[in-house]
Amino acid sequence: KLTSVKNYDFIFLDCPPSMSILNLNALEYAKEVFLPVSMDYLSLRGVQQVVESLPEGIEISKIVPCFYDQRTRKSKEILEDLQEFFKGKVTSPIRVNVRLSECSSYHQTIFEYDPHSRGACDYQQLAKEIMSG
Repeated sequence: KLTSVKNYDFIFLDCPPSMSILNLNALEYAKEVFLPVSMDYLSLRGVQQVVESLPEGIEISKIVPCFYDQRTRKSKEILEDLQEFFKGKVTSPIRVNVRLSECSSYHQTIFEYDPHSRGACDYQQLAKEIMSG
C-alpha cells in the first residue's frame, strides 16, 4: 500500500524495542533509523545489538535519548557516552515527564493532552532538529 502513497516527505515506522520479525520487515523498507535510547545501561547494550544487526546500507540518522533525568549522574553519563560514540547524531534529550505517560491513558498525543508540558516542548524540539537535518 505504501507504493500508492505519493505525497509524503517521511514515513515513520514505530517499532517495539526488539529484533522481532516485525522489526526485521520494517528494516527491509527503511533507508535510515532513529534509535530511541532510555537512560540506563541495559539500553546501551540494546543499542549495540541493534547496530550490529542492522542490514547493510541502513544509516543510523539520529539517536534520541529518552527518559532523561537531569537530576541524576547516570543520565548525564549515558548521554555523554552516546554523544561520544554517535558524534553529531544525538538529539536533544526527551526528559522524564509524567505527562508523557498520562497522555496515552487518555488516548491523546502530548500536544492534545498538555501542549505546554516539558514533554511536548521536548518533542517539538526533536521535530525541529529532524526537519533541520
